Amino acid sequence: NPSFRLAKNTLYISGSMGIQRNNLGNHLSTSSSRKIGMLSVSYNPNQTFGADVSYSNYGISQQVLSAFQNPTPSVPDAYDSVRISEISQSYTIAPHLSLVSTTSVQVFSLTASVQNLKDHNRLNKGATNYTSTTATLNHNWELTPKHWNINQTLAYINTKTSVNKI
Repeated sequence: NPSFRLAKNTLYISGSMGIQRNNLGNHLSTSSSRKIGMLSVSYNPNQTFGADVSYSNYGISQQVLSAFQNPTPSVPDAYDSVRISEISQSYTIAPHLSLVSTTSVQVFSLTASVQNLKDHNRLNKGATNYTSTTATLNHNWELTPKHWNINQTLAYINTKTSVNKI
């Protein structure tokens, strides 16, 4: 999980990476492994403007080991029906702008994100694939002397699965 600051603390970079695997002694009838990773970058050159960008990748695979007897020898790929092989990814960008005066504080922010899941099991033929695209535009206006706060948000959400579009 390394992280560090650069450019007089205006740039912050962090990340993580992990690998997990069970059945190290090959005594179980199934074996699974996971690979995960994340990278995040925040850039705030001043008190008025900033932006965040991130990427994450999470994968898992699991299958019955061939060393064990196939319960249905007439179907050579029977073990693939319990095989899992999926990768989930996410991309996000979020710029923001802050305007501060003696009478008000306004913050404008935009967050755009794409998330997807891909099923790599060849028997499923992508039956569980999906992609979700979201965007939100937000404006927050605080009138400091009166302690009033006005917030507006505009949101866009589009989700596609292998059988539907929402």
